[in-house]
Amino acid sequence: MSAAPGVDASPLYRRRVFRSTNPQEARAVHGRWIADHELRIGQGKVDASLCALPLRSVRMLLIRYGPEAEILSPAFDDFSLIQIPLSGSADIVCDGQALSLDSGQSALLSPRHALRVRWSPGSEQLLLRVPHALLRATASDTGLGPDAASGAPPWPAPLAVIDRVAGARWRPIVQSLIALGPSTEGARGAHPAWERHCETGLALFLLTLASEQAGAGLAAPCGHSGVLKAAGRYIQANLASPIALGDVAQAAGVSERTLHTHVTRAFGVRPMAWLRLQRLDAARAQLRRGDAHSIAEVALRCGFAHLGRFSAYYRERFGELPSETQASP
Repeated sequence: MSAAPGVDASPLYRRRVFRSTNPQEARAVHGRWIADHELRIGQGKVDASLCALPLRSVRMLLIRYGPEAEILSPAFDDFSLIQIPLSGSADIVCDGQALSLDSGQSALLSPRHALRVRWSPGSEQLLLRVPHALLRATASDTGLGPDAASGAPPWPAPLAVIDRVAGARWRPIVQSLIALGPSTEGARGAHPAWERHCETGLALFLLTLASEQAGAGLAAPCGHSGVLKAAGRYIQANLASPIALGDVAQAAGVSERTLHTHVTRAFGVRPMAWLRLQRLDAARAQLRRGDAHSIAEVALRCGFAHLGRFSAYYRERFGELPSETQASP
């Protein structure tokens, strides 16, 4: 799934605008460059850094914290983020959808409600802040995407993976944007006309990617593929049992690698995360129907042996505890 392997971000290191060991100072500075957010830093020595390349519309940001970091943000205000871990990894939960990114992979984040991102210790992340105004203007000029008067982002889901197929087009675009900065200290950057051209190329890539995903039926995954239907049936029939990835793949009649490809392209998460989401949805339905005497009974029926972990996953997905669902009319 790697979509941007080998991106050379070294020119951005010459554009450091901030470095600090104070996590609150880092949150404030990063908030001004991206959006206001809550920041939780794990144990360890903080070495926060921000390198920034502000273009005509797009902002390219290279960020690190040092220890593990968790970022919580409400819905973005008329922009989207593209995230690329250059080192380390990122676990993302965006409007209930979950995704894990490893080094070199890319994802588009456009939360309508809330975003939660956890960066691994020592990770360095490349972020592209893309205003929707650029996308709407490009859509108006080319006829791609939504009506220019619409304030909605053009993609079908709040979290989308830039997969290996699209990555062949994606990596050169990222590299061309990085190259827009001055090559040496005191040198001039790229001509404004070329900068505008490169930003338009980025917008065109995102608009065509959204169109391709929508055309492939990925906007609202519904199990249209026979593989996904077979896998889903097996999971629903064995919710209470321990299920391994190989079990699901065998039931669907494909290899584990093929199952991984189907699930990540359709739902934006790995197969075992998809399994957990189905179990959580089943538990919520049972709690609403009052099918069991206790929450622990529902958790066990749906394959969760650890009640505390079940409650944490449940709250993360639905924004409330199982007991709150059970108590609601």
